[in-house]
Amino acid sequence: MTNGWQERVLVFAAELIRSRQRAKCVRDFCHATGLENLFVFIRDPDLNVLLAAPGFPQTFPRGVLWRNFAERTSKEGEVCGTLPWPDQNRFCNALGSGTVDNVAIILGEGVSSDLLKALHSVLPLLGSALSGERALLSQAAHAEAAFVAAREAHALSLRLDQARRQAQEEAAARSRAERELERELAEHMRAEEAVREARDALVKANLELECRVKERTASLQEALAQMEEFSYSVSHDLRTPLRAMSAYAEVLLQDYRGRLDETAASYLEKIWRGSQRMDKLTLGLLNYSRIARADLKLAPVDVEQLIGHVVTDHRELQPPTQIHIDSPLHRVLGHELSLGQAIANLLNNAVKFRAPTVTPHIYIRSEAKQELVRLWFTDNGIGIDPHVQHRLFCAFERIHPDKDIEGTGIGLAIVRKAVEKMGGKVGVVSDGVNGSSFWIELRQPRQMDAFAQEQQAGSFT
Repeated sequence: MTNGWQERVLVFAAELIRSRQRAKCVRDFCHATGLENLFVFIRDPDLNVLLAAPGFPQTFPRGVLWRNFAERTSKEGEVCGTLPWPDQNRFCNALGSGTVDNVAIILGEGVSSDLLKALHSVLPLLGSALSGERALLSQAAHAEAAFVAAREAHALSLRLDQARRQAQEEAAARSRAERELERELAEHMRAEEAVREARDALVKANLELECRVKERTASLQEALAQMEEFSYSVSHDLRTPLRAMSAYAEVLLQDYRGRLDETAASYLEKIWRGSQRMDKLTLGLLNYSRIARADLKLAPVDVEQLIGHVVTDHRELQPPTQIHIDSPLHRVLGHELSLGQAIANLLNNAVKFRAPTVTPHIYIRSEAKQELVRLWFTDNGIGIDPHVQHRLFCAFERIHPDKDIEGTGIGLAIVRKAVEKMGGKVGVVSDGVNGSSFWIELRQPRQMDAFAQEQQAGSFT
């Protein structure tokens, strides 16, 4: 049987050499011998790969397995063996021609050893027949390999360029970051220097301020001492001759009016009235100075009871003057003596600044909102022009100088100073014709009476 296989293989080899239809020869041979497949490859010794022989049916792809097979078939003396198919699931028979002819035949499964030997014997013939084609295939393989190498080199160059650009960008970014860090450090150092300078300037300013405060305190204490001396001088040294002038003028008017002509009597009466007004003005200045310098201790004050005492102590506030109180009045937090002085001044002004034929009517009420109480004193006097109300509570300001009404211009200034010393406010509402409504605003005591709690939701009008 060996000779039969040998003859068929020789006939097959002769037909392959003579015929140009190698694929048909292969199909006929496989059909006659019962082979599943038969593939012929040419081995390139330089690239160490299997190249598909021209004209044969080739389906195997190139890859690592076939490269390994080419390496194995290049060994001298190894004429046959098995090699996995590309799917790794089964093995195929393989023949190699050694290092001389460099031809390989790959067959299917179930091939007898006799057929393998017969095919191996014709490998040199096939190598000789394919020697010319091997050079062309080798050139193509080398060209393809060079192309692949060039493509890989180009890709590598692109990757290198990209890496170089990335490195340059990273270096530029690091440089920018370093410059930004240097700038921030410089700004931080400048800010720290500015903070140190500001701190030093603040310490210096505090020291200067302390020195100025000490100097101002000393000056203020000296001024207060001088004011006390002045107040003492006014209350004793100045008022004494004023009272003497007033007393002597009054004695002359009473005892010697009949001996004086009308001009002398008029001059003497003016001296008496001027001394009286000067004494009142001096007394007002003393009261204003006393209130301005006083350290008032605040306490809850029963306003309604305080008003009763004020009315009792002042004859001009008693009938025919009519005073109506909307009882009960809210209690306030204040200084009773100073608040009494302020209320007395407001009530006396309400009686004083009225038309001669009008009976004084004064209406007193209170209202509370949150923690404040506002006391209202409404009269039927001659009113106050809205254009001059901003000067009303200034010292020595007489709003009605053309009226034949006595006044020193210090009473409402005392009211404002006393209320401000108690932490409150003072104001007036008037159209200049129909009387005036003065108000004093003070805080409520913490322990409020029941009426004050019921009036919490009220509003000032």
